Amino acid sequence: MSYIHDVKMATNGKYWNLPDINVKGLCLHSVGCPQPKADVFAKKFNSPNARASIHGCLEPGRFIEMAPCFKQKGRTKKCYHVGSGSKGSRNPTHIGIEMTEPSTIKYTGGASFKDLNPENTRKHIIGVTETAAELFADLCIFHGLTVNDISITTHRQSHLDGYGGNHGDPEHIWKVIGYTLKDFRRDVQAHIDAKKGDVLALMTKQEFEKILDEKLAFVKPTVYQTIDDVPKYAKDAVQKLIDAGALAGTGATVNSKPVLNLSDDLVRTLVILDRLGVLSGHGDAEKPSTGGARAKIK
Repeated sequence: MSYIHDVKMATNGKYWNLPDINVKGLCLHSVGCPQPKADVFAKKFNSPNARASIHGCLEPGRFIEMAPCFKQKGRTKKCYHVGSGSKGSRNPTHIGIEMTEPSTIKYTGGASFKDLNPENTRKHIIGVTETAAELFADLCIFHGLTVNDISITTHRQSHLDGYGGNHGDPEHIWKVIGYTLKDFRRDVQAHIDAKKGDVLALMTKQEFEKILDEKLAFVKPTVYQTIDDVPKYAKDAVQKLIDAGALAGTGATVNSKPVLNLSDDLVRTLVILDRLGVLSGHGDAEKPSTGGARAKIK
């Protein structure tokens, strides 16, 4: 992921008690005013007088999630972002994402605008569109969507298909860079293809944490509490030390057996020493041998 993902869940009236929907696609919008900062729209859509709701807002290199996008595969909350057309609406089926627009344009009526700084305008549109393409790829992977005419759409295309209000975004700003919805779908697919070899990109947070827990459990040192827990191959070696008084344990008992708390590495070391004869021929547990140790080396 090459963009910053912030989560700022909206709570105003348009976000209260939203019904659950099955995710069948993603709809891209642009905000329709010269404002490049996503935070501005996160606040605007979360204000009490907001008339619509969206799942998130983009600026170049940053995505603010405002309604659940990556919480449950194939499911999200219904937002009111695309309106209705002659055949209905894509609000009950599509996640709606807004792109910000450059500060260097001035609207002159409808979807027409004057470009006050072509270099900056192009830079912003290219940057936010690249971020949108990667975000849409991540959403496709998470929700199991394939790139097609239904799953990847825009507000303008939704209207042309009969499933949205009469808006021209974001194609009206894409004209500045000679870009189309076909190009966007191509770029989303390219990101998906690039991420296919990245196992982490295909995992949810819960799946990653589960694997991590399993790996940590695998490498966690084994500790044998009492002689009963010690593997059969090592019992004789450990029992020799207990009988000699060299291994008394912690002072606690379990089922009348002293608690030893022996690590697996220590137990293996004791077995090796026993096989070398180091633990054999020990003297009286209360009387050290002439070598100064309870267990002498042959």
